[in-house]
Amino acid sequence: MTRVLVTNDDGVDSPGVIELARVARAAGYDVLVAAPLHQSSGSAAGLWFDRSAQPPVTSREVPDLDAPVFAVAAHPGMIALLAMTGQLGPIPDLVLSGINDASNLGSGVLHSGTAGAAIVGAAHGAAAAAVSLYCDEIPDSDPRRWATAGAVVAGILDDIVGSRGTAVNINVPNVEELSKPLVRARWQPDGCVPSLLPFLAAFHDANATEMVAPDLRRPPGSDLDLVPAGYPTVSTLPIGGGARETPAWLDRLPDPSLTSTIKETSWPAQ
Repeated sequence: MTRVLVTNDDGVDSPGVIELARVARAAGYDVLVAAPLHQSSGSAAGLWFDRSAQPPVTSREVPDLDAPVFAVAAHPGMIALLAMTGQLGPIPDLVLSGINDASNLGSGVLHSGTAGAAIVGAAHGAAAAAVSLYCDEIPDSDPRRWATAGAVVAGILDDIVGSRGTAVNINVPNVEELSKPLVRARWQPDGCVPSLLPFLAAFHDANATEMVAPDLRRPPGSDLDLVPAGYPTVSTLPIGGGARETPAWLDRLPDPSLTSTIKETSWPAQ
């Protein structure tokens, strides 16, 4: 049976990680949920863990989920490393990370704990996917459509599992029903992106200084271009140590970057 680690960077109490676990269980996979005890956004593939936590791993009960759930006092990159080296039981065949409560687009992926866990999994030979919900422009109090993102993952889960050593990045608009198809996007880490502005602003707030407005762009055909336009997207994340072949199943998806007529435009600082 396919073994799956489900983790995230929003923490074990986020509904997104449980939605992802339910999708994997519905597919008949053997699921282990091991997610951070605390919010860990922006941790990338960091190896931090709380040395003062006694113990650092505790069990959680989640109603109607037929899978063990553990809260780990560590960043998701550390959790993925533990799993992929056999420290949490049988080594996973698949690492599913998310569903993140915000997008992971463009250069934002470089800092994402959601993406970091997937990249660690793929670097150790597993199939991997980082899954995010595009709710960047709405209040925190607005509903999150976790099931929409879950349905997108369910539709391609078998394809993802067959792509060992590859990390894919999935972003889904926060809508109850998608009006546009899943498309293949170009991942392009081109400068700063809007999702990083709150982190920059928080630094300046703490330092009592003023933020310099960075140049924000959305290249045509990139995930930064397509997801705000209503498309769910999937792209591949390169792993160090040499280029890997793009999974063949991605060629079946529409690729708007080949026909896009949207001009590259600057995004005003928010």
